Amino acid sequence: MTLISQRNVASTDDAMIECESGVQVTEYLQLLRKWNAACSLVSHGDLQYLNERHVLDSMELLPFLKMSQSHLDIGSGGGFPGVLIAIARPKMRVLVNDRSRKKCRFLRHAKMQLKLENVEVLELDIKQDSELKEHFDTVTMRAVGSASQVWELGSQFLNESGTILMQTSQPVCESDLIGSTVRCVHKTDRGWVSVVGRDTESS
Repeated sequence: MTLISQRNVASTDDAMIECESGVQVTEYLQLLRKWNAACSLVSHGDLQYLNERHVLDSMELLPFLKMSQSHLDIGSGGGFPGVLIAIARPKMRVLVNDRSRKKCRFLRHAKMQLKLENVEVLELDIKQDSELKEHFDTVTMRAVGSASQVWELGSQFLNESGTILMQTSQPVCESDLIGSTVRCVHKTDRGWVSVVGRDTESS
C-alpha cells in the first residue's frame, strides 16, 4: 500500500482547471438547486455548502481517474461524483446509477441540458437486481454503506485491473475487504481517498 501526501497529488484548484468548462459545473449546480425540492437530491442543509461538501469531494477523485476509460457511479443521487467526473473527463464513459425514479429523471435532464454525451443513466437497484453485467475501470459509491459493503457490492463490477475509489473518514483496512488490495491512500481536507483493487496474487 502506498500513502500519498496531499502535495504529491494534483490540488483541487488544478483539478478544477481540468474541467472542460467551469460553466458546466455552475449550470449543473443551478439545475440541482432548482430540482432539489421536488427530488431530494441533497439535504436542505447541504444546499449552502455544495462546493465544500460535494464539488470539492468529487474533484479530489480526479487524480486517480487519469487512466480510466469507463466509470460506474453507484447510488449517484444528485450526480456526485458521477456528473462532476463526466464534466471533468469528457472522453471517459460514465454510467450514473440510482434506484430512485425522480433522481434518475433529474440525471437525464442534467445530461441533456449540459450536453454530456459521455453520460449514461441507469435506473436500477443494483443491490437487488443483477441486470448490470458490465465491468468498469473505476467505481465510486458515496454514502452507500461501510467500506466492506462498498467492496462487496462494487467489486463485482470491476474489470481485472479496476479499482474502487473509497471516500471515508479513516483509511480503509485491507483485512476487512476480502480479496482486495489497497493500492494507495490519500489524505484530503475532509477525510481519505483509498484506491482498492483485486488481490490478484491470492486469486
